[in-house]
Amino acid sequence: MRQCFVSVVLAILVTACSPADPAVKPVTWAQYENVQPGMTYSEVKKLLGQKGEKTGSNDVGNDTVRTYSFGPPDAEILVQFNGNVVLTKYPGTLKAPPLSQ
Repeated sequence: MRQCFVSVVLAILVTACSPADPAVKPVTWAQYENVQPGMTYSEVKKLLGQKGEKTGSNDVGNDTVRTYSFGPPDAEILVQFNGNVVLTKYPGTLKAPPLSQ
């Protein structure tokens, strides 16, 4: 029983201490600004250097609007696609750069 408990604790520690997915890169403010309505999913993926994670989908009339997040939880953006085309974007948890004086 004790060996089983130790194995479970070790598995939890290894999982908790593992680095984040290296394929998920922080998104920069410049990249966010370059995402424009009308771009395709492939264009956004190429611009950001990573695929998005689908976080939601809504049927609006005959259209399906899908929301994807790009980047890690502390620096992600949200992009909504109507079909395969960018409808709108949100900065999510991405911090805007400070304003210069």
